[in-house]
Amino acid sequence: SPNPVSRAEAKADGLIQQVVCRAGKCAVCGSTYNLSGHHVVRKAECHGSLYLLRFHPMNLVCMCQYCHIPLGHERREEFDSWLMQNRTDQWEFISTQTRERDGGMTLRTLDNLEAIIAGLNGVLGLPQ
Repeated sequence: SPNPVSRAEAKADGLIQQVVCRAGKCAVCGSTYNLSGHHVVRKAECHGSLYLLRFHPMNLVCMCQYCHIPLGHERREEFDSWLMQNRTDQWEFISTQTRERDGGMTLRTLDNLEAIIAGLNGVLGLPQ
């Protein structure tokens, strides 16, 4: 079975998806079908001092299955342009976060993940 950090990470991943998609529609096309949160800074890039960005609502955009992979992953420059034009505050937040990080220490600890889970549960109105 996974270790406690991996279990907490999986739980936090599920909760952030719920937080980002609670509006119930794709931010790009408005579809309500098969929604998921697209990471602006990909999960694989959220390591070291960027690790906590993986669970930050400003790093995700709710997208339907028809927009997520084609736009979010395959046409990355087009997605970045869309984000800059349609979600300027989110684009600026991501730009600031990635520019100010040095990539040093890891923040993937059980304490950090438990705090993230508690915060996301609070946003969703779930018990702490």
